[in-house]
Amino acid sequence: MKKVLFLVGVLLFSSLNLLFGQHLEIVDLEGKVLVRKVPLTWQSAKLGMFLDKDYELKTYSNSSCILAFDSELENVIKISENSQVKIESLFPSRVFISQGRIFSLIKDLRQAQSFKVRTPVAVAGARGTGWISSFGGSAEFLCLEDSIHIQGFDPQGNLTGEEDVDEGFGIEVDEDGELGDIFKLTSEDYQDWQGFKEDLGEIMEERGEEETVGEKEGEDSEESLEYMENLRDEDLEDVRRETQEDQSQVFQEEKRAEEEQRDTTVSREGDQGGGGTLQGGY
Repeated sequence: MKKVLFLVGVLLFSSLNLLFGQHLEIVDLEGKVLVRKVPLTWQSAKLGMFLDKDYELKTYSNSSCILAFDSELENVIKISENSQVKIESLFPSRVFISQGRIFSLIKDLRQAQSFKVRTPVAVAGARGTGWISSFGGSAEFLCLEDSIHIQGFDPQGNLTGEEDVDEGFGIEVDEDGELGDIFKLTSEDYQDWQGFKEDLGEIMEERGEEETVGEKEGEDSEESLEYMENLRDEDLEDVRRETQEDQSQVFQEEKRAEEEQRDTTVSREGDQGGGGTLQGGY
């Protein structure tokens, strides 16, 4: 019972942390992913790890990592292979890509006013949408759901321009922070996004099964405790019954032994009395 209550408390505490945006949780890992709290050294990322401001993540080839702002997985980002990302802020939420690609699905950040993805040459922001951001000298932003707001910056940090990009379109920002023309997304872009959504669906299904298993384990624990209590009571009753039976059997055996001993004594006395009469007749 105590173990079950402890697990419930841990899950509740974790859910509250995510609810108020105090942490990002690693909900999926694939391949080699490293993490560190700046300026500490890199270490292997672990599933279920909580991250906050100033954490950096690095993924290698054929590797990826999904971070969640909430337990319902309504606000998540996926860091693709060969990427390096830093969590710059949680209020409002902002991540920085120095290299690579990330998927962002933001539906309802409760306390953060907006979510932004920053690169060395541009910033993409939204309050509720889905898009893909990438950087490798120049930046590219692909809007898959709703719309995003893009701002370009030159190497000195001066604003070069800004643009709203609607669903189904994308934009590139060159190494000088100049915004390019808006273009239509390709079927490959949609396939990548669909793959990301499918990954989320699998994670949600797995987490749902874990919760169901946890609930079932709790029920099983309660049933087991009740069974053990009943079994204990039954065992005690059996012991009492067996003890009474044993005592009755012992009493009967003692009684039979006493009767046999008494009969033997009477028989011996009778034999001795008969012998004396015979001797007297001679």
